[in-house]
Amino acid sequence: MSIAVEIINQNEWPPTFLKSAVQVSIPENQLPRTPVVTVSAIDRDNDRLTYNFRTTYRNFVLDSNSGEIFLTSPLDREMEDVYELHVLASDGGRQSTATVMVEVIDVNEPPQFTKSNYRFSVNENTASGQTIESVTADDKDTTGDNMKLSYSIVSGNGESFFQINPNTGKLIVDSPPDYEVATEVLLVIRATDKGTPQQSEVCSVRIEIKDINDNQPMFSSSTIQIWIPEDVAVGKSVTQIFASDKDSALNGNNKLSYSSDSNVPFEIDPNSGVVTVTNDLDRETTERYEMIVIATDKGNPQLSGTLTVDVLVTDVNDNPPSVIGTYDTTIPEDFAIGITIFSIKVQDPDNNSNFNFSILTGNIDSSFTLDPTDGYLILSSKLDRELVERYEIVIQVADVGDPSFSTSVTTTINIDDVNDVKPAFKSSSYDFSVKEHTMLATTVGKVEATDGDEGENSKLFYSIATLWTGGDGMFAINQSSGEIYTIKDLDREIEAQYLLWIRVQDGGSPPFSTEINVNITVEDINDQKPVFEKQAYKASILENVAKGSKILTAKALDLDEGLNGEVIYEIDFTTQEGILAEQFFGVRSESGDIILKRQVDREVYQELTFPMIARDSGAPPRSSKVNVTIEIIDVNDNRPQFLPQFYNSEASMTDYCDAVITTVIAVDRDSEANAVISYRLNPTETDSLFQVDNFGDVKSGNQLTESKYVLQIESFDGGEPPLTSLKDALVRIDTFESEMVVITFYLQLTLVTYLAMENEFIDHLQEVFREDFPTSYVRRWCITDKIQSVIVHVYAVRNDITNDVKNLQLEKTFLKNGDLIERLQLNLNEIPTVSVEGKTWDRFQVEKVVPLGETLLYSPPDPVTQAEEKNDLGLILGLTFGLLAFLIISVLIVYLAWRRKWCKNRDFNFFNSSKNPRVQIIEIKSLSDKSPDDSDEMTGSKIKGTKVTSILAVFPLKHTELPKPERDTNEPLLNIPRSQAPVFMKTSPNLSIQRPDTPVFGKTSPDYSGISSRQEFKSVTLSPSLFGNPMSNTSTPAPTKPVSFNPNRGIDFVTGWIYEEDPETKTRKWLRTPDSDSR
Repeated sequence: MSIAVEIINQNEWPPTFLKSAVQVSIPENQLPRTPVVTVSAIDRDNDRLTYNFRTTYRNFVLDSNSGEIFLTSPLDREMEDVYELHVLASDGGRQSTATVMVEVIDVNEPPQFTKSNYRFSVNENTASGQTIESVTADDKDTTGDNMKLSYSIVSGNGESFFQINPNTGKLIVDSPPDYEVATEVLLVIRATDKGTPQQSEVCSVRIEIKDINDNQPMFSSSTIQIWIPEDVAVGKSVTQIFASDKDSALNGNNKLSYSSDSNVPFEIDPNSGVVTVTNDLDRETTERYEMIVIATDKGNPQLSGTLTVDVLVTDVNDNPPSVIGTYDTTIPEDFAIGITIFSIKVQDPDNNSNFNFSILTGNIDSSFTLDPTDGYLILSSKLDRELVERYEIVIQVADVGDPSFSTSVTTTINIDDVNDVKPAFKSSSYDFSVKEHTMLATTVGKVEATDGDEGENSKLFYSIATLWTGGDGMFAINQSSGEIYTIKDLDREIEAQYLLWIRVQDGGSPPFSTEINVNITVEDINDQKPVFEKQAYKASILENVAKGSKILTAKALDLDEGLNGEVIYEIDFTTQEGILAEQFFGVRSESGDIILKRQVDREVYQELTFPMIARDSGAPPRSSKVNVTIEIIDVNDNRPQFLPQFYNSEASMTDYCDAVITTVIAVDRDSEANAVISYRLNPTETDSLFQVDNFGDVKSGNQLTESKYVLQIESFDGGEPPLTSLKDALVRIDTFESEMVVITFYLQLTLVTYLAMENEFIDHLQEVFREDFPTSYVRRWCITDKIQSVIVHVYAVRNDITNDVKNLQLEKTFLKNGDLIERLQLNLNEIPTVSVEGKTWDRFQVEKVVPLGETLLYSPPDPVTQAEEKNDLGLILGLTFGLLAFLIISVLIVYLAWRRKWCKNRDFNFFNSSKNPRVQIIEIKSLSDKSPDDSDEMTGSKIKGTKVTSILAVFPLKHTELPKPERDTNEPLLNIPRSQAPVFMKTSPNLSIQRPDTPVFGKTSPDYSGISSRQEFKSVTLSPSLFGNPMSNTSTPAPTKPVSFNPNRGIDFVTGWIYEEDPETKTRKWLRTPDSDSR
């Protein structure tokens, strides 16, 4: 028997996922319906499984049968980078959960500009490096290089006006924009990320270039020339001037007006530029005018250009000609026909150079001919003095103008008689000799001649007609006797032979003459010393030239003959220069060659100058000297050296008022190119913030961001090979913000005047600031030249500890602008009033002083100075408190003794009832804070905006000043030593007590001006009535006669209180306290 048992499945097992946690990655650009992942589960009961999401997911869908997850919509990693999906597997009764983590992988997406079109503006000539605006692009990518952007200019920057910061998108001025080149620039800017592949986007930037008035009016040429006739009418226009301006019409930048300050008879219309005549012209007075025309635009600031108008006045014939000089003359009767006697010189104020000449009367027998165009008078026929001995000829001169003008002149021509026999010498030639240097007036020889004429025509006169050879003026001849004699010293070495041309002339009219040669030989004597070919000799040698080298030859010439002309050479050892030169040089005696004996160090001797002697062999010998200079040429054997080696300087972080920060200086003992020093940063950095030029000027054209920079600078010379400095210069540059530390002085001085007194100005400022900052120093930042004035910017450093290279690590403290302004004590006109040692600011002609920045800032205390001040203050306070304790104890002892004695006197009174008071109350008024209505009694003027603070000081009167009181002999007198200090009573702030103008009790008030140098003091003597009533706010004149006083009232000299004492009980009732409160 078989039994079939069917086991019915019981759902006792839940489904189990193969992986309960699944991680998967998918790019964000996957398309919908893309499978993401498949989850799988098993069921031990073998039940059919279904899959579902625990909740609905917007971007995903799940196949309930297969467990495969699909993408239903695009993903955006920038919105959500990870999705957590919870999947349920169910067998119909039981279920389990699996977690699927879907990571969205970033795909590089292009960046997006915040705007597709930007519009900016910038003024033309904006300095390079200035930021205009920024463009901004966003990249939704969030990871890696996909989100890193760089900016670049794609197009539109043809003039290279701008550049863009590739990291920030800031548009920066690369070269100053010029409105006249481009009024607007359209840039295309690209933003590119660094993803793979790279994505980019572009935008347009339109930059408007705003015009400023930076072009002066221009003329087509700097000079024009015009011609006008001298009879031009007043008011007539002669030309029109035109100028142009490249600027735009904005703000009147290219609107022009014309003017001229020239002192000429012309004026120019300011709008049209038409030039007109203002006065009559006269070419004969002024034929040329120079008119400077100025074209000025209406921009701000106004610019101008100039044009020179050269006005030439042309001639109009309006003046007759005039004859120059007189023409009376005498001619011999044998005057040759056809020879010109004279020519007429004519001038005409008009521009005429051609004239017509004619003879009107006096030309007897037509003996003369006058050239009609040139004015030459010519003899045309033979003369006979016996027939006509004088001619008076009238000549007319006419110009060729239209109309023509003329003038006339009368000339007298006298005819003279003729001599017809010549004199003759007795010999055909003469030869004479004379020793050189013979005495003056020594006769050399004599010439003789005869004449066959008689009378005046036979008288003979000798003369030296000319000198064929030899120097002139050495000889003279007696004109009557013919003797030749010396008139100057003869020197054979200058001239050994003289050939004279001697003339003998008779006394006839006209005279006849005959000439003959006379030869004179000068005989030699030894009178010449050697003469060097040059006044001085100079040669150059290298400092390392070899010994024995020939340097130069000094040659001398002796004009004497024989032994007297033979020359030997040597160095002059009688001088210090010669002794020194002999160490290095030698001379060949027969040739004058100078030889190097020993090398010369140029760094010791740059050149050597010594005397050299040339001596002849005569008896006695003659000699001469010449200076020889040997220049030692440098060899590059010395390195440059910095002097000093450390430089402490400052520079602005942002403004570049003065490009030069400091100047380093190196010296080189060599010369010329070997000593030409250049500088460079060490190490050399091509992208350094700083540069140093060949003059040692350290500059920076970039914005400085650090508080301190330290540079090393190397120097090198121009030698071959170049040598460098062994030690570099160390340059400390501390930066400051100019608006915080710089103050500006406006001085009514020219730049030249200021620079001449700049050191005095800086020293004066330094003295002021060192009153509070003893080791501070002041430096000028820069100067702005305003032609007739200057603007000087200065700053100050609190102390000079950074001047020491050992303190390189210490920070430099700049005084703030408020520190400087406060210590200058500016008045209402912003002019300094502070005085140090009596020095004023007048010589600097200060117009005003203002801070460069808009806000006044003040420095915190200097820790070093504060510590020193605390130490000093502690010492001073210790000594002061000790002394005060001693004084208080001493005063207390004296006071207690005095009180005990005073209390015994029941009838003590401050004043006798019929006598004058024994005390004087002095009021001290502070003028630093007066009320607006108070008057200064010393000047009589109102002191505005101040407040009165008064203190009453009670002083005892001198014992000798008090009248002797009538009292009981037992009544004690108030007797206070003269040296006792006054007791002060504080009064009401409104109290005003004036100084009495009359003596008080026969004496003037004491002078207490030495109490305080910052206060003015006024005194008044209080009448006894003040003690009987509360203190009054009005001044009380001194009594003129004894005033009664309540004998029971007094002033406590310790407290300064006013009291009334009961004589029976000795108790006091206080009437007024030092605070002016009545009790």
